[in-house]
Amino acid sequence: MFNKIVLKYNVHGIGIYIEKSDKFWNKIVESKLANQLSGFEDSSGSLICQKMIIRDYANFRIQDLGKGVFTSENCLYFKDLFIDPKAKIAFKLGANILELWVDRNAWFSIPYMLQILFIQRNLAFVHAAAISINGKGVLLPAFGGVGKTAFISEVAKAHSVKILGDDLILMDQRAFLYPYYRPFCLYSYHKDLFPDFFKCHKVIYKKPTLLNRALRKLKYVLKVRDYSVYGYIPVSPFKLFDQSKIERTKIPLTHIFLLRKIRNISKPMICNSISPEFATNFCISVFIQEFSGLLKVISNFLIQEGRGFLPICESFLNIYYRSFRDKVIKAIDIPEEIEIKKTALLLKEIVLQMVD
Repeated sequence: MFNKIVLKYNVHGIGIYIEKSDKFWNKIVESKLANQLSGFEDSSGSLICQKMIIRDYANFRIQDLGKGVFTSENCLYFKDLFIDPKAKIAFKLGANILELWVDRNAWFSIPYMLQILFIQRNLAFVHAAAISINGKGVLLPAFGGVGKTAFISEVAKAHSVKILGDDLILMDQRAFLYPYYRPFCLYSYHKDLFPDFFKCHKVIYKKPTLLNRALRKLKYVLKVRDYSVYGYIPVSPFKLFDQSKIERTKIPLTHIFLLRKIRNISKPMICNSISPEFATNFCISVFIQEFSGLLKVISNFLIQEGRGFLPICESFLNIYYRSFRDKVIKAIDIPEEIEIKKTALLLKEIVLQMVD
């Protein structure tokens, strides 16, 4: 018998519900959800056409399931149910619904799970920053660490710019970009980019040493609140920017700038001869790199379902390629050794000049 479920977030038509269970489990899981979805709390933005229901893995009894098939890394498949006993995560996928069981100590990525549902509606994530400039959608795909967050922090100061996201953007095959309000991951080197936030919020960054990790784990076991930050702090874009700077609606894509770090160059360089095929393959490569965990799980799941993995890849290829056709596509090569603030200012100048 399942307990009561409560709607927590609405992510472009996917209602994310959490099951009422053990109070401590609820508290921990809701905190993990907030770190990934803070910004999507308003459930009135769009109709719910798909559901993700998050349940307590402690109520999950593998021994009651009967005969199962082992996949890679000792994961198990029982009919339409996929289980990772080591990670203590399980999910069951249906038409427009995904049930997810997680342990309170388990790591789980909500974008991974969202993508499983979004692909049923021909929607795909792109690992990119995105802005709108006077209603024109600008996409900046890149591998992690190029400077997307720094760019967003600077370009948002321009009057004509609104923010769609700094790390993941949702896109459909009609070339529309959907804002994704994923919290910004702020490291210590981002302090100069968001001075107002760090002035108002006391954030103590600590190095992830073995001693600090042990102390953090001890505080967790003892249920002692730890205000220190080990690595980065997730912050909703609504806490970093004025409400008027956050894009609320889908925007037609008009410009694509591939961001690449290059060795042995002294200043940013622009490459104009970029084809839709190249841009598509670039984004697929970035997606595989960033979503490798999802790809492994999905491939294991699909083979047990009697379905192939190639159709999933083709869905992404089609969405990317159809969206990139007849668009302005360029690459911006960024020097490997360049200060983050300077990178942001140079990218801002280039993008605004080319789009305006």
